[in-house]
Amino acid sequence: VHGSGHLDRPREISVLVASDAHGATAAIAECDRSLQTDGHTLLQETPSPELSFRPDGEAFRMSLFESARNIASELRYAGLLEVVFLIDPQRLSWASEVKIGLPRHHTLIEMVTGTDLVALQLAIASGEPLGPEVHSIQCSGHALDASIVALDHETEPVATFAVAPAPQGRIRATSSATVGLPLPADDRPLIAKLTTHAPIRHRAMLSMDRMLAEMRSEPFATNVEALRRILGDYSFRAGQYDRESAQRFIGV
Repeated sequence: VHGSGHLDRPREISVLVASDAHGATAAIAECDRSLQTDGHTLLQETPSPELSFRPDGEAFRMSLFESARNIASELRYAGLLEVVFLIDPQRLSWASEVKIGLPRHHTLIEMVTGTDLVALQLAIASGEPLGPEVHSIQCSGHALDASIVALDHETEPVATFAVAPAPQGRIRATSSATVGLPLPADDRPLIAKLTTHAPIRHRAMLSMDRMLAEMRSEPFATNVEALRRILGDYSFRAGQYDRESAQRFIGV
């Protein structure tokens, strides 16, 4: 892993690490956060297609996990943290930043691991050591997370917010939108986050597209159609994208 600098068309992959007050660390899962625009991550997924589709993907994942654990150990921080890596076109990895605390997209990782990350964060904060179950966490299936943002009227009261019913455990919708009130100032322009989970990536993508098509949030114009264009793009379906791809996918 190399020190970060300017990179052309990098992939952004973060690794979630649990670190206790007794010096133990455990890498839990990675998250591909490459599709960003205007300061927002539009779509993120785990596991990363970059690691799933490349021949040395599992070995590369283990290398990232080891680097993330080493960085967490050096920080001597007790809790959850994310180590963000940039992967350049030559497939070298560069440590970019560390984000301390429970990530906002934690539902994404909870769905593939079956681990309650809020409970884990609280247990670490109370001084408990990482248990053997944390060191042996295994990921199952594929999860996608979409950020729904308002493109206008973001300070106006919410008139409608509705998400279609879905099977429990396969879809999660988190939102602080309350009908009759404006979006919370700390969240604007974010309206909601949708997370889908399925045994394979394609099914998770289909579930996400359906949820986006049926979601209602008024009076806002939103980025829902842009998200659906990304889901339908052949390059995205093939897992071929980087931090410069979002603008190309949505035509801006």
